[in-house]
Amino acid sequence: MRLRLIKLLILLVLSLTITQTSNARYKEVPKLGINVGSMGKLSSSIPFTDIFKISRGWFTSCEYDWRAKRPIDPGCTARKSLNSQEQNRLDLDGNGWVRSLPTPQDDPIFTSVTSTWSLSTHFPSGRYVVLYDGEGRMKISGDLRMGYQRPGHIEFDLLSPKRNLKLQITQTDPRRNGNYIRNIRIVPKKNENDYMRRVFNPDYIARIRPMQVLRFMPWTNPRANVAVEWSQRAGIGEAHYTGDRGVPAERMVDLANAINAAPWLSIPYKASDDYMRQYARMVKNRLRKNQKVYIEYSNEVWNSIFPAATYAARKADALWRFPYPKVAAGKRRVLLSANWYAKRSVEMCKIWKNEFGSQRTRVKCVLGSLNSVPWVGKEILDCPLWKEARGCGRYVDAYGIGPYFGDYIAKKENRATVKSWTKDADGGKARLFQEILHGGMLKKGPQGGAMALVRDQIYANKKLADKYRLELIAYEAGQHLIRYDPPHTVKDPAVLNLFMSVQKDPRMRQAYQQYLNTWAQGGGGLLLHFYGIGEPEPKNFFGMLDYLKQQSTPKYQALMDYLGSNISYIPPQKAYVAPPIVQAPPQQRQAPQPATRRNALNDAWEEAGSIPAPQARQATRIAPPVSRYNGAIVGPGINGWTVQGNTAISPPIRLRSGRNNKLSVYWRLENVRRSPNEFFRIYAVDNRGGRKILITQPSQDIAEVGNSDQLYEEDISRYIGPPIRFMFETSPGLQAIIEKVTFR
Repeated sequence: MRLRLIKLLILLVLSLTITQTSNARYKEVPKLGINVGSMGKLSSSIPFTDIFKISRGWFTSCEYDWRAKRPIDPGCTARKSLNSQEQNRLDLDGNGWVRSLPTPQDDPIFTSVTSTWSLSTHFPSGRYVVLYDGEGRMKISGDLRMGYQRPGHIEFDLLSPKRNLKLQITQTDPRRNGNYIRNIRIVPKKNENDYMRRVFNPDYIARIRPMQVLRFMPWTNPRANVAVEWSQRAGIGEAHYTGDRGVPAERMVDLANAINAAPWLSIPYKASDDYMRQYARMVKNRLRKNQKVYIEYSNEVWNSIFPAATYAARKADALWRFPYPKVAAGKRRVLLSANWYAKRSVEMCKIWKNEFGSQRTRVKCVLGSLNSVPWVGKEILDCPLWKEARGCGRYVDAYGIGPYFGDYIAKKENRATVKSWTKDADGGKARLFQEILHGGMLKKGPQGGAMALVRDQIYANKKLADKYRLELIAYEAGQHLIRYDPPHTVKDPAVLNLFMSVQKDPRMRQAYQQYLNTWAQGGGGLLLHFYGIGEPEPKNFFGMLDYLKQQSTPKYQALMDYLGSNISYIPPQKAYVAPPIVQAPPQQRQAPQPATRRNALNDAWEEAGSIPAPQARQATRIAPPVSRYNGAIVGPGINGWTVQGNTAISPPIRLRSGRNNKLSVYWRLENVRRSPNEFFRIYAVDNRGGRKILITQPSQDIAEVGNSDQLYEEDISRYIGPPIRFMFETSPGLQAIIEKVTFR
């Protein structure tokens, strides 16, 4: 009896432990979250295990003979070869898969379709598997090496992201029985057997796990998403998640569930009542039962850069019979859209809370406004044109603003002064942080600088929220050293470099800490940083992290400080790279079918990427070979070259005018020491000794690829004039084994 009682106590303790663990991140009053990265940042954040979902949709392509500079397909040109811009003529099924392709005799110019990726600099290399249903022919290109293939299954090693990645379907449903190529998935080899369970990239989950709320506005694609009915939304089976309809709503909820965070959902601005009703039902049934959901009607409907603002203003004009006739056109448009936005938000809130019924308190309805212009927020909360409401703030749960700091520094009137800072020894960073934290660096800058200005804005908006007893929250937040309004657009390279370089300066952590404390002291509640993970670019450097495996940044450190999280991210070991594959004997390969239309430049690519091996053939893998050489640059590929220390220079090679000059190099590296100074480079050298770098492999890429075989192929005609030599160079201690070099 005593033993049984002890067992029961142990089970009770375990049960309580499991419950606490699963709910450890749930917060009744969440403090911090992020906006997910935009569609253009998906290759930096890599949220999905299946990377085909984040490719850029279908481009209609045609065949062009680059050697002869003439079309193979009628009407094709060099400019149209990748994208003939005939997407409206594609024959797609309900999920966006291509059911058929035109022939050269048909009216359209295109005869194939291509899906491409804009791979970020740090996109993970390694072995990937392409899985698909149906019959046809496809080609895969990029900086890659093809591996084992059979119908429905193609493997390749992505060596680097430098030439991006392309998947082209050149034939589909050849027997015209409806078995077209579809359900394409591209997953890391290590996830081949679990990608259906692991919809989300485990590394992405690990990075965002501390966050308590995820705002999915960027994935909703509010500019282009014009869905009216629920049946028009993006479905889970959608070929690409980067289209106008955005990422499926179900996947947004699934991601929130994966880290036990509250989803913040933006409803398309044309959505009908029934769309909203069915959306609410789906979320109620799919979201964790203890978790709340924030809902928002579109995004910044008062902001004229979004099409929703024009839509709302027209709706307001029609409903309230052209109000505010004497107000200036620009301000009138804002007032009209603000009133319609408030009215539609209240209607949306009522629909959602009714659907949640007894759980209605889980739904948090938000009205958002422009933090720097309090009269906009007042118009939204009071919604005076909708007199029946007697104030729209009475029907929602929170008032949201975007309390960014520093945007005024990028104004045109401050440009000359800011540019003068760049001549300082530190490039102007000290003066910029002085202006942010304390002010005094700009003649017409706010007293106390950016922090004092954002503090005053927070206080002013807190008064508006208090009028309706609403929580003040930040739907977007962070630094804003950039301007989008045309008079103030920043194009000067020196100024842009200053604004971008300070993002990684340790003083940015101090700025964020002061900023976050100012927010909390001003009565602010939930704050959502804009945004999570994304590679910086001149018009967009808002992310807390640049790429998925980045260990930390000053912004990320400050956000974790604010959250009180002790989580430290440990990057995974090197990317998965499959061992080399022994190719099957030629007689075992399936003979290629005759082609009536071929592009000579693509022959090798097509043979490597689209001819499936017999299904019965098994891939035989062997361990990487052990180096039998001594020296820095060695191997049969450089026989006859001049080797001196860490360099090898070829005999003279003459380029052929008006023809392709394709260089192919097969190599592998040995003695990889994971030193930050390691590199391998390939140059073209002219007859005067001038060097043009063709490829450089830095230490991070070397560490990821290890001693796997690598391939570089490129037409180098445009790089340098004849006669030339090729040159390989390695860092001290690193050995490059050059297996084969061809030039034709």
